[in-house]
Amino acid sequence: MVAQDSRLDPLNGIAETTWETGVKTIIAAAVLAVTLGEAGFGQAQSGAPDHPQFLMGDYGYEWVAASRIVNEDGSLNREFASEWFVDGLEYQKEWGCQPMMFVSYPWPSESRGYFSSTLLLSAVAVSAKLGEAVPGFGPSGDPKLLFSLSHVVPLRDRTPLPDYVLVPVNRMVVDDRLFCAISDSESWPSRTPLPEAGSELVVLGGWAPDSVVRLGTHRHTGAIGVVGEDGESLAWNFSASESGPETVAEMRRHIDDATASGLLDATRHLTLERHGSPDRMHLSGRVVELHDLGCRVDSVEQSDGSLALLHSCADDQ
Repeated sequence: MVAQDSRLDPLNGIAETTWETGVKTIIAAAVLAVTLGEAGFGQAQSGAPDHPQFLMGDYGYEWVAASRIVNEDGSLNREFASEWFVDGLEYQKEWGCQPMMFVSYPWPSESRGYFSSTLLLSAVAVSAKLGEAVPGFGPSGDPKLLFSLSHVVPLRDRTPLPDYVLVPVNRMVVDDRLFCAISDSESWPSRTPLPEAGSELVVLGGWAPDSVVRLGTHRHTGAIGVVGEDGESLAWNFSASESGPETVAEMRRHIDDATASGLLDATRHLTLERHGSPDRMHLSGRVVELHDLGCRVDSVEQSDGSLALLHSCADDQ
C-alpha cells in the first residue's frame, strides 16, 4: 500500500465554531400528532400548538404548519396563505397519490448521494429518536412533516444538536382532507415508508439557527438513516442512498476513519459554506473519485494554501 498525494484547490482556513456536545434529551409535546396507518400517510389530530408554526428561509416562508393553513372544516385559510400557496394546495387535486411516505429526491449534485461526501459537507451528524410529526406545507403546497427529535447524541465532535428534522412526504391527511406531493410520481428514485415515532435514526445535514435540519430539497445536502428493528441495519433516504453504510457499525467505522485521518477537522469550515460552493463541490468530487477507485484517505496535509489528501488504494503494489 503506497500513500499518494492528491491536491484540492486552495481552501480557506478552518473556522473555529464551538458547538454544544453531549447528550440532549428533548421532550416535545406534539400538538398535531400524526397517526401512521398501513397505507403510509399521516392523519393530523387537533391540539394546542407547542411547536414551530413557521420556518423561514432566504426568500420568506419555507414551511408553515397545517394548523395555520387548513381550517377545522378542511377548507383553506385564504386570509393567511398567499395566492401562490393556495394555488399550489388546490393544484394537488390533479395528481394521484401513491401509498408511500418519504419522498427521496434526486441526490444533490455536490454530494452525489455518497455517505462519505455527505458526512463531510454536513454540520450536523447525530443519532436520535424520532418523535411525533407536525404536518405542514412548503410554499408551493407540497406536504412536509416536521419531526421532533429526542435523545440526540453526537456522532462527531462539535456537531450541533437539532430539535427537529423537516422532510417532504408523498401524501398527508389533515382534518380528513388528503394532500399529495406536487410532483410526477415517476420522477423520483425511491420512496420509503415512514418509520414509527420512537424509531432510532441517524441525521446528517446542515445547521440553522432555528435548530431544524432541512432535508429532501436540491438546496440541502443531508441524509436520514433509519435503524432497523435489529438495532444494527440502516436504510438511507435522500443523498446518502447511493452508498450509505448498511449497518451502524459500518457507519461508525466511516466516521472513525474520517476522524483519524484528519479529514473531518480539515474540512469542517466547508459545512458553513453555501450549498454548491466551488470548494464544497471540489472536495466532494475528489472524495467520490477516491471512493470509486477503492482508495481511502490516510492523512490530510495543508501546504501552500491547498489541502492534500494522502491516500492509498487496494490495487497499489
